[in-house]
Amino acid sequence: MHCLFCDQIIQQPSSFTQFLFGIPSVYCCKRCEEQIEYTSESHAIYFYNSFMQDVLHQFKFLKDIRVADFFAKALKSKVRGMEYDLIIPIPMHVEMEKKRTFSPVEVVLQQAKLPFQSVLEKTTMSQQSKKTYEQRINSSSFFKSLPQVDVSQQKILLIDDLITTGTTIKHAKTILLELGAKSVEEVIFISGKK
Repeated sequence: MHCLFCDQIIQQPSSFTQFLFGIPSVYCCKRCEEQIEYTSESHAIYFYNSFMQDVLHQFKFLKDIRVADFFAKALKSKVRGMEYDLIIPIPMHVEMEKKRTFSPVEVVLQQAKLPFQSVLEKTTMSQQSKKTYEQRINSSSFFKSLPQVDVSQQKILLIDDLITTGTTIKHAKTILLELGAKSVEEVIFISGKK
């Protein structure tokens, strides 16, 4: 088996699951594993660093769908035991999804076999990563709810791939609470906040 990130050969005994289903139990070598910074934050899994920047680039821009398994395993573990009625992924703008050919957050949810519902629509093409900190904080809402959505009295779990200022989550939470959600929590793959 090869490391998902650097292609180094990983020496490990084959497990029954790997043999039967082809599902790897290890995704990265020790050298890459040492570069991963895990967070103790309740809402995030990893800290953003140069290694995670490369992982996101490999997944989102090089379209390496295998990376979804890496995030899916961690996400499934993170949400185990959390109380929620509905998982909602933070959406991409329709045009951006066409350009990328997939929604990274939705692919991870599918790989984790976590049922979700698309409730929000992104109304702007602008990417938060292209804005200054001030522009992010002061931006107006860039989501709207899809027609005939009912989230009233539901405990919502929002899922996104990266958080920096928290503006995206704040806007999504505001809309969902206005729609009558009982509560809205989030889980983020990578936190840019330290």
